Amino acid sequence: MMSCSIRFSQSRVLPTPVQPGTQGVQALVETAAGLLGVAEIATASPRLSALILGYADLAASLGRANPEQAAERWLYAQEGVLVAARAAGIDAIDGPYLA
Repeated sequence: MMSCSIRFSQSRVLPTPVQPGTQGVQALVETAAGLLGVAEIATASPRLSALILGYADLAASLGRANPEQAAERWLYAQEGVLVAARAAGIDAIDGPYLA
C-alpha cells in the first residue's frame, strides 16, 4: 500500500479537464482528514478527474462499526464530496453499497 502527503498552497487554480489520451487520477476520500480537506483535494491537480467516497475506510476512521446502517448518517460526507467535486468541475462517484 502506498501513501502520500499533499501540501496545499493558499492560492489554487481550478484544474482544467483531463485531456483525451492522457491519464486522469481519481481521489478516494476515506478518512476523516480526507473529508475535512475534500475541497483542497478536489483542486490539488489538473489531472484529477473524480472524487470517490470510500465508505468502509471512512467508517473505520470515524469509529463507526457498521457503514451500511442508517444511510442518512452519510449525507454530510456525500454532500461534501459532491459540492467539492462540482465546484472543481470534476465527477463525484459514490462508493459501493456495503451489505
